[in-house]
Amino acid sequence: MYNKTILIVIEGIGIRNDKFGNIMYESDIPNLKKVQNEALTSILKTDTQKDVSSSYYGYYTIGAGQDVTNDKKIVDKQIESGDFFSNEKLQKLYSKLKEEGKNLHLIGMLSSSQMQSSKRHLNAFLELAKRKDLNNVYIHLILDGIDGKPREAIENIEELESVIEDKEVGQIHTIMGRDYAMNNFSNWGKIKEAYDAIVYSKGKIVENLENEIIEEYMQDRYDKNIRPIILKNNEYNFEDGDAIIFFGHRLDNLEKIIRAFSDPFFEKFKTENYTNKIYTMCESNEGKNISYIFERENLKENLMKYLNQKKVRIVEIYDDNNSNVLEKRLLNYNEDEYENIQKIVPNVINESEYIFNLQKCIQNTTNFVLSEISKENDLIIVDYQALNIVAENGDISDIITTLEEIDRNIGKIIKECEEKNINIMITSTNGKIEEMIDEKTGDMKRSNTNNPVPIYILGSGYRKIDSGNISQISQTLITLLGIEKAKNMKNKSLI
Repeated sequence: MYNKTILIVIEGIGIRNDKFGNIMYESDIPNLKKVQNEALTSILKTDTQKDVSSSYYGYYTIGAGQDVTNDKKIVDKQIESGDFFSNEKLQKLYSKLKEEGKNLHLIGMLSSSQMQSSKRHLNAFLELAKRKDLNNVYIHLILDGIDGKPREAIENIEELESVIEDKEVGQIHTIMGRDYAMNNFSNWGKIKEAYDAIVYSKGKIVENLENEIIEEYMQDRYDKNIRPIILKNNEYNFEDGDAIIFFGHRLDNLEKIIRAFSDPFFEKFKTENYTNKIYTMCESNEGKNISYIFERENLKENLMKYLNQKKVRIVEIYDDNNSNVLEKRLLNYNEDEYENIQKIVPNVINESEYIFNLQKCIQNTTNFVLSEISKENDLIIVDYQALNIVAENGDISDIITTLEEIDRNIGKIIKECEEKNINIMITSTNGKIEEMIDEKTGDMKRSNTNNPVPIYILGSGYRKIDSGNISQISQTLITLLGIEKAKNMKNKSLI
């Protein structure tokens, strides 16, 4: 019998004392303010590796229960040591492609931000192609517009073209906004357009990318929603037996386009049943037909494995249909391997419905939480992702409305838990809405921040809490449940 506990994760809430551009100070949030005054309260660092924080790596770090090397750092170290260029998998792949006369397709984001991918990594793949004398290398670029500047595609492409010219290898074939290739709301029509652009060269075919991007900007588009554009190349052909490397170090946003290429039973739209060699940067459970190039750290233990060993009955509740939120992020665990986990996704809807029905979606999520409180379970994990999503659109009034709705719903959960003597932990994976305006330029910011995030604990009976970082959430959660500390999870509990 464990101490019943609820973990509430509100993605996008960070701590920043400055009121300028800080939505936390502009919103009417009586329940969160009450929690700040009455709960055990502390702050947690999120930038454990000096990279911009994200919900993906936030959950990954929470799941590890210790500081872990993220995928970007793993590849960085490989490049710095030179091991990247002698990597056995890459050596074999490049040699085989050259021998068979097949093409290499590099797919990933080009951005000034390193949130999703790194220019350095793309350049390294091109450098290896130069060393291996592999000429048929095609680059399919996903433009950002959220984590980076809203309109920076031209300068980023010019920089890449300079690298291509210097190395004399690689050709840009396709560009498109992240709304297409990285659509998180199961808009399969847009994902199909991305797939068709890469495989069939379907889209607007042009001879000059810069002119076309300017035309897109004149139509009030930003990098994120630029439609698929094909750079004219009469020699291009996507063939059976070609290889694809997804050079992004975050796979959650690439998951759907990866499925389109890798899943032989894919049914969302017509795809070619090619035997392409598909690679991701690091370990992935996105599909059986995928190989990874670099290995992650081998952790002896993590949160979900430990809770499963202890037979903790877990309920996971998401507030949207991006169902990779937890099982893909908490150390990529496969829920089929765990006996006592139930997953609930209340809002299986498309992007436009979600954005225009945010209040209803948040209420649906909360209603499921309230229902589960009375059932036989030990741990309820609820993820409110709405703030992260709304903040990407940059509408301050929508962000305030969303935060206030979350506050009202958290008030209902707190009231129910107080009546039933249930522990509550409230925290976040990353900062965002506390810094929505650039102080120097006055421009709207849509990217995550490196600001610390709050942690609040209610109903536990503990009187003291330390500050620390988000990797300590796991051991703290284990303590609240009344379970002995996990010996192989290195970081200590905050209480």
